[in-house]
Amino acid sequence: MISDRRHEHGFSLLEVLVAFALTALFFSAILPAAVSSLDSLVDTQLRSSALAIARSTLERHAVIARFEEGVFDGHQGGFAWRAFISRLKPAAEPSSLLALRQIRVEVSTDDAPPIITLSTYQLGEIR
Repeated sequence: MISDRRHEHGFSLLEVLVAFALTALFFSAILPAAVSSLDSLVDTQLRSSALAIARSTLERHAVIARFEEGVFDGHQGGFAWRAFISRLKPAAEPSSLLALRQIRVEVSTDDAPPIITLSTYQLGEIR
């Protein structure tokens, strides 16, 4: 018997459905990793921006710490920062006119816990 069927070109419906199913499985496996990677990138950018603000605020308040103590706060670039300048208590009464002060800067988004906290020490005048 000779077949009258011509050579058919293309894919059958079943082959197309199997290809779609395999593609869907592939993307469902890859999607969580891609979303996690994007979340990690956004978190890294947020921390990097907060660190830059914390560094500049710490440098600014290191100058202020030479003369005064207290709590200072402000906003910059979508972040809230707070600087604490406090005198460290000496073991005995100091005879000099200088005091060691701690400067601590915390940077956060709105009322959230701090993203970055930096600290340093500075010698300053006793007032």
